[in-house]
Amino acid sequence: MTCPHCKSVEVVRMGHYYTKSGERRQRYKCKSCGRTFVLNPIKPRNYPEEFKEMVVRAVVKEGVGIRQASRIFKLSPNTVTAWVREFSKKDLRNEIRSEKPVIELDEAWSFVKKKENEIWIWIALERNSRKIISYAIGDRSVDTFKKLWDGIGDEIKREAIFYTDRWDAYNLIPYKQRIIKKGGTNHVERLFLTLRNDNPRFARKSIRFSKSIEMLENSLKLWIHYYNLSTL
Repeated sequence: MTCPHCKSVEVVRMGHYYTKSGERRQRYKCKSCGRTFVLNPIKPRNYPEEFKEMVVRAVVKEGVGIRQASRIFKLSPNTVTAWVREFSKKDLRNEIRSEKPVIELDEAWSFVKKKENEIWIWIALERNSRKIISYAIGDRSVDTFKKLWDGIGDEIKREAIFYTDRWDAYNLIPYKQRIIKKGGTNHVERLFLTLRNDNPRFARKSIRFSKSIEMLENSLKLWIHYYNLSTL
């Protein structure tokens, strides 16, 4: 037996380890270079992109938790989390076109780690196409609304009618384009219910929650992407 790193024959046994499938395997150590190795090492799996997307969609859109997904698909929870981060970094923008855009704006709260850490989710929904055209995550201040407003295209800002509630942050919208009306935000409010149903980490009364704002935003970004695809 030779060391695969330095080709030395001065090799001794160095205990055992167990694979995820429960197989007991012998570990060896090279006296020359000090490195350890095993015979016939298990090669990492190269999962196809279609499989990765299926797992990610199950987590962010179909209400499957990360640990549930790891049990169902026989993966490590860290692998599932890494795939969610990987897919959230892709360009997921969807082009929205509407001759007379009607935008509903609303916000809903969630939390990270504990309910005292409130996080507000702001969404802009185009009523005619039922597509989400912008979102923002933060507090309930004007600064977070500006992030939402900046995500709306300039052409839509000039032509759209905006339905909002009476929250002060919406006062930045031009007066002639803003409408405050009972039932004016029904569609976006119903959208938040769909979000909480599809992804329990956004539910208010749940034992599932995000441990970091990064994962909360990654999940929201991917959910919006799959939601917009479903409205085609």
